[in-house]
Amino acid sequence: MSLKLPRRNSDAPRLSLRERYAALKGSAAKVIGKGQPRHQWPRLAGGGEPSKAMSDLIEAHQLAYAQCLHGMGEERADMAALRAAEEEAFRALLHAPLTSDADRGCYAAAVIERENGFLVRGYAGTRNDPLSVACRNLRFGEHAREPEAMRHIGRVAEPEAAADPILVH
Repeated sequence: MSLKLPRRNSDAPRLSLRERYAALKGSAAKVIGKGQPRHQWPRLAGGGEPSKAMSDLIEAHQLAYAQCLHGMGEERADMAALRAAEEEAFRALLHAPLTSDADRGCYAAAVIERENGFLVRGYAGTRNDPLSVACRNLRFGEHAREPEAMRHIGRVAEPEAAADPILVH
């Protein structure tokens, strides 16, 4: 069994070495020269552009989340601070006012993506669970204020003053 390949047309003009080099260089430039576009999430179906404030909050949270994941991979010493920054950015996003349908869609997508992510703590099902808060925000058309009891979560604790040694004994 032999493989029969089409023969080159012997009458066709042969490209010079210089012409072949230029053609190869041009095709390589098409592949190499293309810059990678910045990653963007796909648009939500039926949604327009979210407001600048909502876009900024989502981007700030995604940046803090990425820094936290990167810190976990490197086992950095400031993980508590990175985690607190991520919680703070998410808290700002979670309690942001929703002004349009596009904001509501982006808000819902951001909250659901975060709650399906890697850094989520197990407090699902409670009234203060982020998915519960997001559901109330979307259902009632207003942003739910953060309960006082939850404001300490994710924030760095202030160091307690040392007890007075005279009063201890």
